[in-house]
Amino acid sequence: MVDQAINMGGPAFPVDRQTAHGIAIHEVGSADEAAYIDAVAKLSHGMTKREYAAIMLKVADSGNDLLDAMIRTAQRNELAAKAMQALLHHGRADGLVSQIELAQTSFDIANEVLKAGVSC
Repeated sequence: MVDQAINMGGPAFPVDRQTAHGIAIHEVGSADEAAYIDAVAKLSHGMTKREYAAIMLKVADSGNDLLDAMIRTAQRNELAAKAMQALLHHGRADGLVSQIELAQTSFDIANEVLKAGVSC
C-alpha cells in the first residue's frame, strides 16, 4: 500500500490581499512584521475545501486537529439533544429527578453512541 498525502483541495474561502491587510493590521498591528506577514498569509489562504466539507458533513476528518475536536463536540451536543428529545417524547424522563439529571443522561447516551462509532 502506497502512503499518499491527503489532498486538502485548495482554499474554499480565501480573503483578498487588501482585506487581509486590513484585518492583519487590526489584529496584530504593523510593529511585529513577522506576525503581520503570518496573519496576512493565513487570511489570504482561507480554509481548505476539505475543512469546509468536514464542517458541512459533520465529519471529524478535516486534517486540522482543532477543527476536528470542534466537530466532535458539535456531534456530541447534537446527539445529546436528540437523546433528550427521545427521552421526553417516549416518556422515559419521568424517573429522572431534575433537568440536570435529564441533561446528564442525554450526554451519557451521546457519549455511548459516539464511543460505539455511530454518527449523527
